[in-house]
Amino acid sequence: MRPFHAVVGLVALGLGLAGWATMGQAQPRPSRPVKAEIPSPRPRPIDDPFVDNAPVPVPVIRARKPDPEPATEPVRVLDKDPVEIPDLPPPPGKAPAAREAPKPAIKPVPAPGPESDDPKVAGPAARQEPAVSLEWFGPATLKVGAPAEYTVVARNMCAIPLHKVIVQVKVPTGAKVAGTEPKAQGTEAVLMWDLGTLAPRQESPVKVRLVPPARGEMTCQAWVTFTGSAALKVQVREPKLEVAVRAPEKATVGDKVPVVLTISNPGDHAADGVKVTAALGAGLEVARGGGAIDVGALPPGESREVSVSCVARAAGVHKCDVTAEGDGGLRAVGTATVSVVQPKLDLEVTGPKLRYLDRKAVYTVKVSNPGDAPATDVVVSHLVPTGFKFAAADAGGRFDAASRSVRWAVGEVGPGQARELKCELVATGTGDFTHTVAAAGARGVKAEKTVATKVEGLSALGMEVADTDDPVEAGSDTTYEIRVTNTGSKDETDVKLVCTIPPQMKFKAADGPGRFEVTGGEVVFDTVKRLPARGDVVYKVTVTAKQKGDARFKATLTAGGLSEPVTRQESTRVYAD
Repeated sequence: MRPFHAVVGLVALGLGLAGWATMGQAQPRPSRPVKAEIPSPRPRPIDDPFVDNAPVPVPVIRARKPDPEPATEPVRVLDKDPVEIPDLPPPPGKAPAAREAPKPAIKPVPAPGPESDDPKVAGPAARQEPAVSLEWFGPATLKVGAPAEYTVVARNMCAIPLHKVIVQVKVPTGAKVAGTEPKAQGTEAVLMWDLGTLAPRQESPVKVRLVPPARGEMTCQAWVTFTGSAALKVQVREPKLEVAVRAPEKATVGDKVPVVLTISNPGDHAADGVKVTAALGAGLEVARGGGAIDVGALPPGESREVSVSCVARAAGVHKCDVTAEGDGGLRAVGTATVSVVQPKLDLEVTGPKLRYLDRKAVYTVKVSNPGDAPATDVVVSHLVPTGFKFAAADAGGRFDAASRSVRWAVGEVGPGQARELKCELVATGTGDFTHTVAAAGARGVKAEKTVATKVEGLSALGMEVADTDDPVEAGSDTTYEIRVTNTGSKDETDVKLVCTIPPQMKFKAADGPGRFEVTGGEVVFDTVKRLPARGDVVYKVTVTAKQKGDARFKATLTAGGLSEPVTRQESTRVYAD
């Protein structure tokens, strides 16, 4: 006799039905084993009963034959007694001893079908054909009442894990189960093993010891159920957005502020529809353009730079908030701050509020920078009004006759610093005059102050009294000449002269501007309403000497600008034979 290797599989629904219908009858033994692969079965109840001559619900089975094997190949058996295969001629001599069957080698499952032409389909790797093969190992000939051990090997023939793998063995009619390994579940008629999950190419054996009931043919049948799946590895990539904002830390009002936006994609997929918007602080103004910037598609690992030209308009700390958005809800923000500084100019002007004609007036100008940035190219100018004329200036100040202004080129005035300038003017006309002082520098900084000066003329009345004859003989005449002069710079008003004749003399005649009147011993002249500056008026009074002695002629002058009368006396000696 020769050893026998039995391979039993679920081939098709018809095979299952035929096996059960003919159980207990003599069946021809197959000349070669058949391996069955069971693809993607639909789950069937574990406790589904077997009924003789009734169809067994099994999944659709796709069967294929193994590679051809020589008819004389030794088979693996589980018992130690030699077995005989009737359809094979026995070799001469003694049959070899039975051997335990080693685990069968795993053969690769054929690759899936051709790759799909559809670009949206992943191709052959996305198509899986789950399959499990079942093989029986054990003696082909048994002795009545003697237990025999059979091994059923379930093998995962595909490249993916299979789950909920359950192997069931129908106990032949009349046979007894002497033991199982591992311990089987189920009923006396149907044994069941829950193998759990089988990894790709993994196999799991179960063993059962059967005791044949009587002489004849005993059919052993096993089937398997499992949950198959199709696995597809898909590379999931993610686009990302990052925004970096570069701007100078400090800028001066009026300067251009370059803001550079760097939009990058650190992800591993292209970011589509990228747009960038920048929200600038109130002190920053976009030089041109504005609105959203369309960046478009940004490949993975790449960056784009966008420059936004701004102008600093106001001092302070201003933020540049930048937002980048892309398709699929991508969003990134970046920010930068710019400290905008500003130079400032301030002026203090001091000078006399009142000046008389032809008097000097000194004006002091103090220019300072209360800002936080240097003021450069500072120029200070003092506009000289028409009532004054330029005399001198310090710190390099020069007078421009065409613009009637004194100009100083100061240059740079640092934050918190100040410069002092002086100029000397002479009052040349009366009236109220406004001195305008202005300071201007780079970046449009400027300041202006004014100071008012009133110029008045100074009235200065002078009076001279002189006699034409002195001494004078009694009975003779002499004339007193009175000259009133306005030596000041202001016209005098209401000029009035009163002359007092001494008792030794007698009034004879008078002459002067306007009329006069003699009252008692006084000669009163009419009031002169206006006596111009540098002007004068002459009065004459003629008297006759009556008796000898020291005669004192007195002249009294009053005017609108005089707080007290001006009095002059002239002494005349009168003699007699």
